[in-house]
Amino acid sequence: MDQKLTFLKREDIRTMAKDLARLQEEEAAKERERINKLKTEEKTEKYTEEKKRLINTFIPKNDEIRKEIPEPIPLPPKAKPSIFQKVFVRAIIVLSSLGILFLIGFGYWRLFVKNRADREPLLPGPSPSTISTPLPSPEESISPLVPPTPIFPVREIKIININSSGETLETGLDKISADIIGLGFYELVVRENEITLNFPELLEKLVISHPENLFDAVSESVDDFDFLLYQKDGNIKRHALVGKIKDDGKMDEILASWETLISEEGLSVFNKKIVAISSGFKTLNYKGSQIRFLTISKADLGACYTVINNYLVFATSLEAIKKIVDSNIMNIE
Repeated sequence: MDQKLTFLKREDIRTMAKDLARLQEEEAAKERERINKLKTEEKTEKYTEEKKRLINTFIPKNDEIRKEIPEPIPLPPKAKPSIFQKVFVRAIIVLSSLGILFLIGFGYWRLFVKNRADREPLLPGPSPSTISTPLPSPEESISPLVPPTPIFPVREIKIININSSGETLETGLDKISADIIGLGFYELVVRENEITLNFPELLEKLVISHPENLFDAVSESVDDFDFLLYQKDGNIKRHALVGKIKDDGKMDEILASWETLISEEGLSVFNKKIVAISSGFKTLNYKGSQIRFLTISKADLGACYTVINNYLVFATSLEAIKKIVDSNIMNIE
């Protein structure tokens, strides 16, 4: 019996020892867990503090930002310009604009108008840009609307239409004269009711004082005469007539009587008498041509005529009749 008790006691001791060992192990595990938890919390706190420190290092606080940004310094008020300065600036702007416009206009006139007028050669007959009517074939009749080919080479052909509605030759000549710009000769074709006037008909419309038998000595064909306008320097315009002589035997007598008529009564155009400043006609031998002239005004205005190779040339300018002689075009057979 005692032996059994002894064995039971030993068995209890072993059981208790096991229980104690298990309890110790559980306590040790709890202690390790607690220590690990403390270490984790300690690491978390250190990480949080380090993060805050780094944030504060790179991002300054609002107070520090306000301290670092200096307050703007107010600029002094701008002084207002005076009335004189305003007027002066506006005057400069206006004058500059006018100067630019003047330069543009002058450049256009110099490049396109003056150069073209100075360099454009004299061409016989109408230029293609002026008269675009095609020439008729030999089988066709010539239309009265086609201007005759000029005898003397001209820059351009100008057509004057006169009618019963009030357009006269005098008003037509004024309009044409205002439109002409370039220097040189222009052919004036005068039409009445779409019919081109010939030499005698034109003299009747011009109302120029002339001998009655003049028309008997000149051709009545519209192809045998030119009515010319001569533009010279200073915007001065003079006129000339070139007509073919059909009866040379009477021309000397007719011209002599014409001289007497003009010398005594003066030159009459459109029923307006123009008195000459010289007492009679004078003779100028110019390049083989005998030019007879009566000076009406010192501004190169007069009654001048000559005969070149069976053509009567009459002009109101001595310069114009010299230009016709210089051209040597009138040497027509």
